[in-house]
Amino acid sequence: MTAIENEKTSRSVFFDLLKAVAIIAVMLYHFELMQYGYLGVDVFLVIAGFLTGKSIQRAHEKGTFGYFGFLFKRVLRLLPLLLIAATVCLFVGYFLMLPDDYENLAESVIATNFFSNNILQCITTKNYWDVVNNYKPLMHTWYLGVLFEAYIITALIPFIAYKAMKGKKSADSVIAAILTGVSVISLVLYLLPRFSDAYKFYMIPFRLYEVGFGCAIAFIHVERHKVKHKGIAFTTMAVLFAVLCLMAVPGLPISDTARLLATVFSTCGLIALYRCSDPSLLDCRVTRIAAYIGKASLSIYIWHQIVIAFFRYSIAAKPLALQFLGVFAAVGILSALSYRFIEKQDFSPQRSKHKYVPITGMVLLLVITTAFSGLMYLRAGVTRDVPELEISKDRVQRGMHKQYNDAVYRMQVPFSDGDEEKVLVIGDSFARDWVNILKESDLDHLDISYCYYTHSSNMLDCADLIEQADIIFFSWFSDFASLPAELEARYAEGDVYVVGVKNFGESNGIIYKNRNTADYAKQTVRIDDAYLVRNERQKQQFGDQYIDMLAPVLSGDGTVIVFTPDGKFISQDCRHLTHAGAVFYSQNLDLDWIANHE
Repeated sequence: MTAIENEKTSRSVFFDLLKAVAIIAVMLYHFELMQYGYLGVDVFLVIAGFLTGKSIQRAHEKGTFGYFGFLFKRVLRLLPLLLIAATVCLFVGYFLMLPDDYENLAESVIATNFFSNNILQCITTKNYWDVVNNYKPLMHTWYLGVLFEAYIITALIPFIAYKAMKGKKSADSVIAAILTGVSVISLVLYLLPRFSDAYKFYMIPFRLYEVGFGCAIAFIHVERHKVKHKGIAFTTMAVLFAVLCLMAVPGLPISDTARLLATVFSTCGLIALYRCSDPSLLDCRVTRIAAYIGKASLSIYIWHQIVIAFFRYSIAAKPLALQFLGVFAAVGILSALSYRFIEKQDFSPQRSKHKYVPITGMVLLLVITTAFSGLMYLRAGVTRDVPELEISKDRVQRGMHKQYNDAVYRMQVPFSDGDEEKVLVIGDSFARDWVNILKESDLDHLDISYCYYTHSSNMLDCADLIEQADIIFFSWFSDFASLPAELEARYAEGDVYVVGVKNFGESNGIIYKNRNTADYAKQTVRIDDAYLVRNERQKQQFGDQYIDMLAPVLSGDGTVIVFTPDGKFISQDCRHLTHAGAVFYSQNLDLDWIANHE
């Protein structure tokens, strides 16, 4: 092996070793075994930035660097695996998933196909940490959206600089300076408190600094072997690596933002130090073996969430030890196959022996998966009759359940001048559930008005209604230690009631899988203890002015029922009520006192 080949191999071992650590952390996070394992994605972004910069640099030196050609190569690198994964998800989901979940999968496929799932999730779910994401097979492709959008920006800067400076030796230094400046701006945007967490997590202006700093390091010219003392280099590298690993340890007295920044800059430091150290510093048999995981990290990243999500959806929400090993083995097999037959293949016309056949097949699969997903999205994910959700293939309407909940918005109106009991309901979508319960009840002579409220709203918008209402109900998904100040006076007068928390598990998929069994409609599900604790605390806190929403659904063994007596789902998303669920609650809660409230 020549010195040049040896250096290339050593560099590969180093970066593959970092990738291996990152992908293991990410997998453990999605297995719910490592709380901060998601930081592995940030390591990936820094590495991707550096490797992007080196790729551009080498292409420029050879005279082959072109902006659109570079992006096309990135598409050929990422898209084949994404298309295969999307096809598998659509096929498996067709047979397993409930309509809402399949509709969400369909729109995720379309967004993933065009490297924009980060934008979709920022608009829709808004919260990466929401437990429902555990059941979404493609929720993790937001990363590839951020990555490809970063490619567009980080490749454009060298392209313009090389054109403008026409081969000057200082071009790389200028590029490094510009990339650093852009990255600093991105980091400042991330740190500003005025932007929402959703924007900061999913959108490229707030994540560009991770790729940008890594890319800038690639354009800084350094002399190999500048750090000549192997002991010093190895010790410093070990310290930086220890800091990187330490950020995944829970319980440290630092903020999540500090963890993130420490991860990013530790990774930058490791790459910068390695660049000016002996390339064989980490080149040994042990690291080479571990680096094999890093080589297939993209395949592992794509397949691990898909396997975990479908396992949770159709087999068990929490895998047992043997099941865990089975899931791990399935991820390993799928990743090995896709790495061997997809990732390692060069589909460019210049390299492929089949010329344009792979690209033609890729385009066809892109069109087919996008068109099919579009059709499923328009059909609201309905592939069969689902009588337990009152859904029929012959009567398809998008947003059926959401429309029922959101129809309450039309009740954001002043009270009438009649003699009816004036009932005000304040809160978010959980308050709208309560409105639907009142509407489905036998109570007459109620004049119901709804006022939207969350932590970012202004209760002053409800001030006139609060003053006029005879009785006020407050319901909000987020936990709270006390009522909003604007309600305290009416609460003291006995006119404000708190509607308690309700929950029906994490996903109905785990219930739906048993649809062909005799005891299907008798199933119960165990909910997170946090809901039970919150319910008891608020019951004690608000006493007779608390409405216990768990009481009608709790079974003797501590689980909750998920079906009404006539076999209908109480909730379509384990949080909000279906029409049948609202009827069920209206019949199983004592509501007569509302009409007689004084």
